[in-house]
Amino acid sequence: MMKSIIRWTTALGIVGVTVLSSDFNHFKALALPNEQIAEILNPVPVFTIANEEGVTLTLTVTPNENEAAEDQKEESAVVVFMSHQHANDFINTKLKTENPELAGNVSVNTVPLGRIFEESQKQGVQLTYVPTQESLDTAKGILEGEGKEYKGGVPLFFVKDKNNDQPFLFGNENKQVFPLFFEKARLDNTVEQVSKQDPDFASNAGIEVIPLEQVLATLQQDDDEALQQIELVISTESQEFIRQNFSDASVGAPALQGAPASQESPAESLAPRK
Repeated sequence: MMKSIIRWTTALGIVGVTVLSSDFNHFKALALPNEQIAEILNPVPVFTIANEEGVTLTLTVTPNENEAAEDQKEESAVVVFMSHQHANDFINTKLKTENPELAGNVSVNTVPLGRIFEESQKQGVQLTYVPTQESLDTAKGILEGEGKEYKGGVPLFFVKDKNNDQPFLFGNENKQVFPLFFEKARLDNTVEQVSKQDPDFASNAGIEVIPLEQVLATLQQDDDEALQQIELVISTESQEFIRQNFSDASVGAPALQGAPASQESPAESLAPRK
């Protein structure tokens, strides 16, 4: 098991939390196939804004000031919200203020992260992920407490061993996973539940943060089988949204086909493994 933990540290670049570019087409020969990446991502619902014709809201990416003028070009990116409420708030506040006519003709669409990722790869479309302010504040607080700086992106939280800063894998003899949480509260619940079985676990468990964008970049660069052990644990808000709106997702609700109607925390079925 130690070899797996070392592979995680190397593959995900735990020490240097840096948002990497999502354009890694030149690594395709070494990457996991897009279909496998999509399977890892599909349990996560994400939200886009589109008009009545189905045209998705995009933003213009500002050219890099460090590039030569002749190399600069504006690009469009599809805006992907991690929270349905956040996407709705964007329409009802910012969009209504700046472009009320457009705001009246758009709505929030729900799609599995894996599907939008796969389509973006096929069409060469750039995606810009929008985290919640709460998750950003939490990530900043964790890293500032360690004298570090959170450099942006959608935060994912995971459990690490305080003794060696290595991530905990969770599992039993049949299954082992590396859970990455979109919400710290669900991680805290996992630690609490596991600690009831193993009182020493809480004293050894710490929290680390890594951006979703960096995880996606790693999946696109590396074909290490250990990466298939990633399990993305959605927020309580997203789980409740699926429960209320896609209770039939398991039998093929169009917008969330392939995504579960609910998602357990790893602690509910798995124990930590070192």
